[in-house]
Amino acid sequence: MEINGLHAESIAWWFQERGQTNSTASGDLSLLGQSEENLRAALAAAETAAPLVVWIDEVEKAVAQSDHDGGTSSRLFGALCTWMADRTAPVFVVATANDIGRLPAEFLCKGRFDEIFFIGLPSRQERKAIFAIHLRKRQRNPKEFDLDALEDASVDRTGAEIEQAIKDALYQTYADGKRLLKTEDIIAALDRQIPLAISQHEVIEGLQEFVRQGRARPASLPEDEQTACEGTVGHPKIKPA
Repeated sequence: MEINGLHAESIAWWFQERGQTNSTASGDLSLLGQSEENLRAALAAAETAAPLVVWIDEVEKAVAQSDHDGGTSSRLFGALCTWMADRTAPVFVVATANDIGRLPAEFLCKGRFDEIFFIGLPSRQERKAIFAIHLRKRQRNPKEFDLDALEDASVDRTGAEIEQAIKDALYQTYADGKRLLKTEDIIAALDRQIPLAISQHEVIEGLQEFVRQGRARPASLPEDEQTACEGTVGHPKIKPA
């Protein structure tokens, strides 16, 4: 469903803990309107900075090709695929896609990407961890909130919707005379939302069917396994951006 720079930073952190990477790099990668020289320079810069995690956001737009550029975008796409398959520098590529169906099959083959993961709506334990992260980010102690009640009130919410509910609740408490934020304020903000699970129900159901068909690996553990590992979701050393 959603993935952002925090995922790439978490991967970079994992490598950094093992002394295997320097940082995370992201940028505007688009083949349309670019030249072979620009692409070669960008790839060379990534290899020079290696070990590195490179994050390509909305990759289906980045590798879009045109029939009206004399074949330039097709050549660039071929050069990128070749680099991804043949690179020897320790550059770890993370790419996100909202519509994987728009990606050419040759771009997804093994050797270019090791695996395709589906990040769906957060599970029960993941929602609790997300609430804790965003409360801490705003200097609130999660232990002062009923995370179980928040977890129950946020079924089928995305991580972004959970964060926005906390923001909206804080705005409301400020408008009420800067009173303390309470669990009830966040639940009220959640109730006011129209989540993507409702407004984009057909799209989300299509993505979930994609996973049920075995065409991608779920990024999350099954709910029962998460319950068995309760307390380990969201490594405490991974700090929010």
